[in-house]
Order: sequence, then structure tokens, then C-alpha cells
Amino acid sequence: MLSPQMNTKLFLFLIFLLTFVAYFPSLFVPFYLDDLDSIVNNPTFNNGNVGVILQAYGLRAVGYLSLYGNYLISPDNTLGYHIVNISIHLLNGLVIYKLCYVICDFLKVPVNKSVVLIVLAVWLLHPLNTQAVTYIVQRLASLATLFTLFSLLCYLYWRTSYKPIWIVLSTISFALAIFTKQNVVFLPLFIFLVEITFSSSKIKQKLFVFSLLLFFSFALLYPFMTEFLQKIDLATREIKTITRLDYFNTQLFVHWLYLKKFLLIEPLTLTIDVDLIKDEVAIFWSYLLHTLILLSAWLLRKRYKLITFSVLFFYTAHLVESSLIPITDLAFEHRTYMANIALSFIFVALLKQLIMKLKLPDKVFVGISCVVIIFLAITTFYRNQLWQQPKAFFEHDFQQAPNNPRNLEVIGQYYAKNGELDNAVDLLSKSLNINFKKGRLTVSSVTNLMKVYTEQGNYQGAVITGQKSMFYLRSSANKSKVLSAMAFVYTKMQMCDFAIGLASTAKKLNSNNQEAKQVLAFCNEKNG
Repeated sequence: MLSPQMNTKLFLFLIFLLTFVAYFPSLFVPFYLDDLDSIVNNPTFNNGNVGVILQAYGLRAVGYLSLYGNYLISPDNTLGYHIVNISIHLLNGLVIYKLCYVICDFLKVPVNKSVVLIVLAVWLLHPLNTQAVTYIVQRLASLATLFTLFSLLCYLYWRTSYKPIWIVLSTISFALAIFTKQNVVFLPLFIFLVEITFSSSKIKQKLFVFSLLLFFSFALLYPFMTEFLQKIDLATREIKTITRLDYFNTQLFVHWLYLKKFLLIEPLTLTIDVDLIKDEVAIFWSYLLHTLILLSAWLLRKRYKLITFSVLFFYTAHLVESSLIPITDLAFEHRTYMANIALSFIFVALLKQLIMKLKLPDKVFVGISCVVIIFLAITTFYRNQLWQQPKAFFEHDFQQAPNNPRNLEVIGQYYAKNGELDNAVDLLSKSLNINFKKGRLTVSSVTNLMKVYTEQGNYQGAVITGQKSMFYLRSSANKSKVLSAMAFVYTKMQMCDFAIGLASTAKKLNSNNQEAKQVLAFCNEKNG
């Protein structure tokens, strides 16, 4: 007979082995979409070094440095990239496993080892996470999750031991998370909410006083912060044509889409077909249901501490990308990667409670959980097999939402890559027009169409597309991309004088625009 400790280690090993098997097909998945511009054809990678990467990517430097490390070893071979991505996913699993025990210690609740193992298995094997693992460039989501979870783990170690080393490690890990992807800025707020909800009265009083001091300090400084707040407002908007309220109302609905995908699995898609929600009845019900969930979690916080903890984590993990910061793409599966940890625990905990209420033996709980885990593993395996076949993958997404502008753009890019330029132009033009009508013009829909026009030799079409888009693009970075793309077109037309002017303006708008720098270097060399 194996000891309980040996049993735990054995099951842990089997879970990780099953996860590797489920993700084995992803080792042979080719580069997709943003992988090409972000890695393979990235001028910063082609001509840069660590210093250039740090300068070019700023707050995402850590994530891109990890991709650059793979690029230096083997630029065009996806195997190395996928090995790192799967390793990060497995490391996240290890941190989650340890975090479960530390959270229980912090909340002073008993540890149920079978629940911990099942939660871990559900999260590791859930196919909704494949986009953050299999899609190479979405490493930023999984790596940011790793640093965030480790930061939380170290913080909770500090709270239960008060050893300075843990708060130092927590701070360093949080800094690494911030410089990987900025959606992790929610962590301090989450910790604050956890402390307010579960800590002793003495700590709550200190936090209350601290909150009052912050509030009065802000109130006193507010009249002098107008310019600063305007800059914050601009920095926290990717798109200006969507109001914060419209975006927030839509995200309340998007949360239900994420929950549906988690529970029902299908349809899993690279893009999620969703428009801004304007229906007042739908908005009302979304507000009501979310309020009821949060209120229930608060009222049951003493009886079901772990579920309340998970509910808080779910909502705060979605705080940046799915609340008040307008982003052009309203929903993506990889945005659920971190929040799915909370859903995994809530799902398993509620299943456990149901089995207990029905007074069924624990073997029933374990048996149902094993069936779910095997189903998730098989689904993830087949999902990764689909990722191996770009044409089938894109056609699957296209069938789910044939009028989604992102799907049109994606399959248009695929046709362009395979030399079907006329089909590509039709699809990319349709994508551009739909985005334009919705007031959500994306720079990629503009530049991708310009590229295909250029490949066709339709230079006039490429230039006109770029010129028209300049009236609707707001950010300097996006304008810079279009201007440098137009400059490249003029080099193909042997008109370097125009190209130099456009590239110079593009460089002024974004000093890190590598395409603009290449156009200037080409034209200067040509002009002698």
C-alpha cells in the first residue's frame, strides 16, 4: 500500500503527464497570425539585441525577451517556442497546487487534497486555456499569470510567517508580471479585497484608515491633477469610439460568454463574435445577475471562504481587459486563462457540495471528477490537433461567425499567404468595411489589405487605403504603422522622395517603428 503522501505525488505526476499528452500535438503547430509579425518578421528581432528589445517593448519587455530568447536559438522552428509555452503552463500548475495549500492556511480552512488535485487537473486540462498555451505569442498571458501567481503565493507566505524575504520576492515577481503584460495590475486590489474580507478586525481597521487617507489625499490633490488624469484617461483607452460605459456593459455580457465556454466547452474559437450590447433589458439582467453573485459571495464569506476568495479572484482578474478600459477586440479566449483558475475551483467546490448534500459517498465525487478530467484531456488533445491545420482551423472559426471582421481578416491573411490574392482582397476589404461601419477600425485590417494590394502590384489601391484610414485612426502608434506601410509602397513605386517623407513622419510618431527605419535606410542608400 502506498502512503497518502506517495498517493498524492503519484496523482500529481499523472496529472502533469496527462497534461503533457494533451498538449503534445501543439509541439507541431506552425506560426499563426500575430506570431509572424511579432516574431518571425519582426525587424526588432531580426536586427536587434536585448537593449533594443527593452527599448522597443517597454512594459512588455519581459515577455518579448522570452520570445527573443527562443528566436536566437531557432528563429523559424516552432518546436522550441512550444516547449517553453507548455513548460510555463505546467509551472503555473505547480504554483496553483502550492497556492491552494497556502490559501487554505491563510483562510484557516482545512485542506481537502482530492479537491486540490481535481481543481489542478481541471484547470491544466481545460481546452479553453489552449489559446494562451498553443498560440505562441500569447505566451505573454501565461507568463504574466506565472509571475502573478508566484507573487500572490509569496505574499501569502509573508502574511503567515512575516519573513521579509517573502515580501521581497512577491514584489520582484509582481514587477516581472507588470513588465510582461499590464492586465496583472489588479493584484494589489485583489489582495486589498481579500484582506478586507477575511483578515482580523485590527488589520481591517488599519486598511480602513489607509483607505481614508488615500481618499482625502486624492480629494485635496484633485484640482491640481487635471492634466495627469487626462493622460491616464488616454493611456487607458485603446479605442476612442467606444465609451467606457458601453464597453463595461458589453463586458458584463462577455463574462457570461466566457462562463458558457468554460462549462459547455464549445464553440472554441480564436475570435469571439460579439458586438457592443445596447439592449437595455439584457444590460439590466447582466447587472442584476453579477450583483447577486457578488452579494451571495459576500454573505457566504464565513461559511464558504474559498468560494468567496475565488469569486473575488475571477472578477478582479478580468478587471483590466474586461471592465472599463475600452479595447478594440471585445473578447478573446486567452483573456480567461488566469480567471479560469477561479472557475475551476468554484466548479469543483460546488460539485463537492452537491455530492455532500445528496449524502453520496466520496467515491461518486471522485468518479464524476475523473470522467470530467478525461473528457477535458481528450477535448484539449483534439483542439491542439486542429491547431496543427491552419486552413481547417480558420475555416472552423469562419463557419462559426462568417461575418465577424476578425474571422474575415484571419482567413484573408491565410489566402494571401498561399498566393490566393484575389480571394484575400475580397475578404480583407469586407473585414475593413465592417470594422469601419462599427466604428472599430483596426490598424491590422488596414495594413493587411495594403500588403495584399502591394503584392498584387495595385500600389494605388494600397496608398488610397492607407490615406483613407488616417482620418479614423487615433493613436500615434497606429498612424505610424500605416504611414510606414505607405512609405514601403512608394519604395516599390521607385518614389523614394515620397517614401522618405512618410517614413520620417512615421518615425516621429513612433521612434521604435522598425519598418520606417528600414525604408529610410533603403532610400538613403539608393539616393547615395
